Amino acid sequence: MVTLVSLKAQNFRRLNFQEPLVFPKGFVVIRGRNEAGKSTILEAVLFGLFGDYRIIQELRGAREAGLDSVVNHRSGRARVEVVFEVEGRRYRVERVVERGREGGRQVEARLVEITQGGERLIATSPSRVNEEVSKLVRVNWREMLATNVIAQKDLEHLLRMGKNEREKVINMMMGFESYNKAIEKLEEERRAMQQELEKKVLEKSSLEDKLRNLEELKVKVEEYRRELEEVEKELPALRSEEERSRKVREYLDGLLRVLREREKTSRSIEEVERRIRELEEERRSLEEKAVKLKGELEAQRRRLGELEERGRAVREAFRKAEEERRRAIEFSGKALELLDKYQSLLDEKRRTLERIAELDKRLEERPKLLGESARLAEEARSVESRIAGESLPAWSKVASAALLVASAVLLLVNPALLALSIAGALLAVLSLAAGAYRKSVTVSRLRLERERLERERALVEERLKSLERDVADRESLSKRLEEIDARLLRAEEELKGVLGEEFSKLPLQEVRERVSRERARREEEYERARAEKEALEKEAASVGERVSQLEKQLEEVERSVEERVERLGELAKRREELLDALSRLVVPEPPFEIEGLVWPVDERDIEGVEVVYNTYDRLYQQVSRRLAEAEERRRVLTGELRDAEKKLEELPAVRDRLAKLESEVRELEVEVNARREAVKLLREVSAKRRAAFAPSVEQNMNWIVSYVTNGRYKAVKIDPERYDVSVYDAEAGRWMQRDIYSGGTNDQFLLAMRIAFTLSLLPSAKGTYPRFLFLDEPLGSSDAERRGRIVELLARELTRFFDQVFLITHVDIEEPPGATVVEIEDGKPARIYTPGAEEG
Repeated sequence: MVTLVSLKAQNFRRLNFQEPLVFPKGFVVIRGRNEAGKSTILEAVLFGLFGDYRIIQELRGAREAGLDSVVNHRSGRARVEVVFEVEGRRYRVERVVERGREGGRQVEARLVEITQGGERLIATSPSRVNEEVSKLVRVNWREMLATNVIAQKDLEHLLRMGKNEREKVINMMMGFESYNKAIEKLEEERRAMQQELEKKVLEKSSLEDKLRNLEELKVKVEEYRRELEEVEKELPALRSEEERSRKVREYLDGLLRVLREREKTSRSIEEVERRIRELEEERRSLEEKAVKLKGELEAQRRRLGELEERGRAVREAFRKAEEERRRAIEFSGKALELLDKYQSLLDEKRRTLERIAELDKRLEERPKLLGESARLAEEARSVESRIAGESLPAWSKVASAALLVASAVLLLVNPALLALSIAGALLAVLSLAAGAYRKSVTVSRLRLERERLERERALVEERLKSLERDVADRESLSKRLEEIDARLLRAEEELKGVLGEEFSKLPLQEVRERVSRERARREEEYERARAEKEALEKEAASVGERVSQLEKQLEEVERSVEERVERLGELAKRREELLDALSRLVVPEPPFEIEGLVWPVDERDIEGVEVVYNTYDRLYQQVSRRLAEAEERRRVLTGELRDAEKKLEELPAVRDRLAKLESEVRELEVEVNARREAVKLLREVSAKRRAAFAPSVEQNMNWIVSYVTNGRYKAVKIDPERYDVSVYDAEAGRWMQRDIYSGGTNDQFLLAMRIAFTLSLLPSAKGTYPRFLFLDEPLGSSDAERRGRIVELLARELTRFFDQVFLITHVDIEEPPGATVVEIEDGKPARIYTPGAEEG
């Protein structure tokens, strides 16, 4: 028997705990949120035992999960240690995986036996450790997944498989792995032989086609020889005809070139003479234009000289006006500045005098305030004296003394009047209290009066302090007034220095207006001078621009005249060259008589010569094409004849190879059919064994379905071919396919079938079969009632067949007594406890 003892995982996917997670016997619930690392515990256990990353692919359905997928993305190294027991002997397997640039690599693997005296090393390399672990647990990882791991929806996946794949998985679940291996081996041999057979059949067909082609080629060789003789007889006549037509074509081509060149040269001479006449006319026209431009240019230059002479006087007048304007601006600026300063001092003196008068008026109440302050102080002292001299009223003292004396007398006269004596004493006390109250009321009233007087006196004192500040301000303003008077005197002197004595005789506003009028007059004179200067400069600029334009136009006209004179010389030279070339062009004579050509040739009959040329050109093209086709055909026939004779040398070898291939194809067909029949027989035998196994599965499934559904469904039937399930529905009174029920009920039927598979296999299993069972998320689609029944089945019933039953779930369940609950958070055991017992 094989049981799990503990697991230690460091950076294995989401798991990372240093201390071993101990696996007790009995029912173990591994609980946590999604992605907490619950299912990774199962992956770590199986990877630790078997060291194959494909386990994770099978469990998660991942298509591309390499060995590096077991290493946490935050680390480059993962370590797993699994301790397990086999028949009372304890073993520990250790594996280390490192992530590199080219993927993951299992860098360390160790299997040791843990004994009382220490540890015994069994194997170290990954392959040796895998081999030894498989010997100990007696199953490989695929058989382990088929029998000891129930994953969510794995039966649904089984039903969606193809027929051959489903048979293979069911055989493995039933322990018929030998059938699978034998079928796989035979299928692999059959496929290899089938490929070889198809290859040889294809080669045989190719050789048959090749043999047929060679036989046909043998017949064609004689045809090639006859056709080659005919072509070689035709070639001499074609070459002679092609040579004669070529010479005629070359002569006519040269004749056309001469005639066209003579015609072209004659047209060029005419064009040159026409251009010479045009240039002579242009030259005369340009010379006349140059004379006119020179006359206008002289007139404009005289006008420009007059404007320059006049401009000197205007500029001098403008300079004087500008100087006068500058002086007026400086004078008015200085005068207005002094006037503003003088006016500002006058305004400041007026404001100061007004402020002094205001302060004098306010200071008139100062004696009155002093008297008021003395009166309030005297009244406050009087009230204070009254408060200090206030005492109990006389009537209170007299009444209290009289009552006390009367009470004492009554007590002395007749002790029996004690109560009346006490009442008198109480009245005396009340009289004193009333007097004290009257005193406190009077004192409170006097204190309020004193506070009122003090507040009024404080206001008067504050007003007196303000007047003291006014006295200081009055003295400061007097000094300021003296300073203003002194500054006014200095300002008057400055104004007299700038404006003269008349300043003291005129109002300030009139002086200001006179200064402004003088400045405005100078501004007007300046603007007139400036406008006259600018107008003259503008006219001079216009005339100067016109002079420049005329000079430029005259220069361009003279240059154009020179260009035309130069061009006329060039054209005259060109005309002489063309006449010389025309004299050298001579019409050639024909090499022999040419049909269609009249000799001597008319030099103007270019079209007639072109007609003859085109006729002989077409003839030459036709003959040349026929000659090229004949030579090409001879070359092709020679090559084909040579190739055909070389290919015919292969004919005996092709016949021998074809005979050998026919024999090999017959032998391979026998071998392929033999293996196909063997696979068919093995599948029939395994199908019969699966059919014989079905009743045991049905029997176990009946009580499991009844247990889970609390007796609602009691009987099931299993299709031995597809291993699909039909359920007897008591309400419907007939057998019904499982897939018509709700998703949750359907999942419960499939879970029952999966558990029934495992239980049915136990009696036939090897003696050391694993005695632990993992169920990964089987409760997700069940309601609370069915969920509780499933948990009860696992905890109460399956623990009779397995030493350890592990339930991995993220849903809330009612924890059965005696179970062990492991809560996983962020890849670590956060809490381990037994329901109903003290937490460990």
